Amino acid sequence: YTVPYAAVYNIALNETQRNGLIVATSGTAVYGTAFVYPGDYDSYPVITITGPIGDPVITNLVTGEKLDFTGGTIGSAEVWTIDTRYGNKTAKSGTTSVANFLSGDSDLTSFRIVAAPVATGGTNVITLGGTVTSGTPILSIVYNARYMSH
Repeated sequence: YTVPYAAVYNIALNETQRNGLIVATSGTAVYGTAFVYPGDYDSYPVITITGPIGDPVITNLVTGEKLDFTGGTIGSAEVWTIDTRYGNKTAKSGTTSVANFLSGDSDLTSFRIVAAPVATGGTNVITLGGTVTSGTPILSIVYNARYMSH
């Protein structure tokens, strides 16, 4: 999948983080990354999750928006693509929709990466939560830095 002039951020979980995602009595763990968004206008990313992971939940901690696929399972090496760009708003595994797994309080229509000053210094924090018993799930975020014309 190619988006011209895009920045890519991957969250690859190490063994300790992966083991922390296993559901225990304390609940499901989440891991993520902070990155500085250079644009001055919000960007709507294309997100991919490569399994294995069950009950995946993607959250932007700055906006509180989430994409909650609780009840869904992404198999080993399977890829789900969530396209939040205008005119798209889809969640698919290959050509098959997985939007039926989105919880009612998910934000597919508004999920975005925000610019400063909403995000202090442009820093967004995106997390991936879910259950993993083996393998290494990867969350990839591809976006265009968008700017208002002045």
